[in-house]
This record gives sequence, structure tokens and C-alpha cells, in this order.
Amino acid sequence: MAPPLGLSAVSSCASFWHIFLLVSMVLEGMIIVNVEANGWLSGHATFYGTNQDPATLGGACGYDNTFHAGFGVNTAAVSSTLFRGGEACGACYQVICNYRIDPKWCLQRRAVMVTATNFCPPNNNGGWCNAPHQHFDMSTPAFLRIARQGNEGIVPVIYRR
Repeated sequence: MAPPLGLSAVSSCASFWHIFLLVSMVLEGMIIVNVEANGWLSGHATFYGTNQDPATLGGACGYDNTFHAGFGVNTAAVSSTLFRGGEACGACYQVICNYRIDPKWCLQRRAVMVTATNFCPPNNNGGWCNAPHQHFDMSTPAFLRIARQGNEGIVPVIYRR
């Protein structure tokens, strides 16, 4: 969904931060059952290299620099299912690591808002970016807001746009 006229994608994303905190607190005390019925969808997330500076990444959406474009470090490359030929460029997603499914790697009561700024290409070998997966390859700073960094590198998430 495009932001209202006169607002940038960044200000639209930032305006939802207070909702994240509320959602995190609500989800902490409830068992997540059929999240799709509540507007949340299931997916997975990984992170891209810790040595990569998000400010230097261009990406399939054509942003030369995510900082100059106003997106900061909370960015993600999304799978083809989410990318939809570029329609997702600049879209904001609320992402929560699904602690109920993976308490070892997910941080409890944490949420992050990411902006789709790149495409996570399929590898035709059953990778997470292949269709029909709903996947976020997040910047390391965004990923570490919801999950622990470790050998696993992939976590279950719930998200909504």
C-alpha cells in the first residue's frame, strides 16, 4: 500500500512504531493461534552479512543508498512471493520472530518494522527465497532486534504489511 500523498514511505513506517510496541506486549501474553485470521501471516527471516553496510547496498528497487533514500538500516530483501515484480519496493512490514515456534533463536516481546528495498532471488535449490516462501532477508541490525544471531541463521516470523 502506498503512503498517503505528502508522506514518504519512511514517515509512514515510523508512524507505526508505537503499534509495534503495543503488538509486542499483547503477543507476549497470548498464544498465537491461527495468526492468519488476525491479519498476521507466517514466514521466515534471515540476515545478510554483518560486514555489509546497508548504506552501500543498491538493490533491485533502485535505491542507491538506503540512508539517502530515508530508509535507514531497517531494510530487507524480500522473496519473489512478496516482491511481486517490484510492487513491494518501499513497502513497510511489521515483523515479529515467532517465539512460540523457536524460543532458542527468537527474542520475546520484540518487533521491527522493515522496508522492502531489495529482491531476494530464488536459487532453484529449495532455498528460502524460492516461491512460495514468504521470506525476509533482513539487514543485520533489523534482524538482531527480533532474534539472536547464531549458527541457525533462519527464524520463523509472523508479519503484516
